[in-house]
Amino acid sequence: MKVLFIDTETTGLPVDITQGYLAPGNFPRMVQLAYKLYKWTDNDRILLTLENTYVIPTFEIPKLAVKIHGITTKKATKRGKELSECLMPLSKALKEADRIVAHSAEFDGGVIGQEFFICFEMDVMASHWYKLFCTKKHGRDICKIPLNDLNYKFPSLQELHKFFYGRRYWGSHDAQNDVNALIRCYHLFDNV
Repeated sequence: MKVLFIDTETTGLPVDITQGYLAPGNFPRMVQLAYKLYKWTDNDRILLTLENTYVIPTFEIPKLAVKIHGITTKKATKRGKELSECLMPLSKALKEADRIVAHSAEFDGGVIGQEFFICFEMDVMASHWYKLFCTKKHGRDICKIPLNDLNYKFPSLQELHKFFYGRRYWGSHDAQNDVNALIRCYHLFDNV
């Protein structure tokens, strides 16, 4: 099985999550993209593809978002790639993947879907939704962090990592660090 682990850093949150990623301006813009594609078996993990890049913004990255992930417009412009250069290899990885793993799969999938639509006027994610595995959703009943008297909350990736490893991981809100933590957590889901 080929498993794609993916994370994005963005300009914020969706305006209205119920409206979806094709509603103009609804989803935030992507400023960093990281992913790793593995050939994943019970006994072996072979890295096939990895990517970690900033996206050259055609907009100003909001100060509130910069406070969270530290990616300024200047930094992304200086170190980044054009959106199309980021998405073309990702399109290949999405097609190759049998499973796509993200911590907030609907969010990251929506961000990526919107970016493909902006860049190529194609709904690329429509054919990949069935492959998504959301560690946030699957982690809720494993971590069992109380939300109220009746329900558990969705764990953050930090909380999930702490549950599995007894410690937080360094460098959250950097897409590459988050992908690495995601991989460490994902392979433990079968063991709980």
